[in-house]
Amino acid sequence: MGDNIKKVDFKSDEASAALEILKREIGTMVEYQALLAQVHKASYDAHIAQGFTEEQALELCKTNF
Repeated sequence: MGDNIKKVDFKSDEASAALEILKREIGTMVEYQALLAQVHKASYDAHIAQGFTEEQALELCKTNF
């Protein structure tokens, strides 16, 4: 069991800097996810409108993104 344990070497100042970047960019990340969801929904709806079943449309949307 001890053979699977590896030491993770990081500096706390680097981790703190990374967290600060995430905090600063969280609004942009949330906005991006909302827009991406709109694109996914539009793609799904377009497949349905073209006559694909719900299952087919969902599967096609999974492979396109």
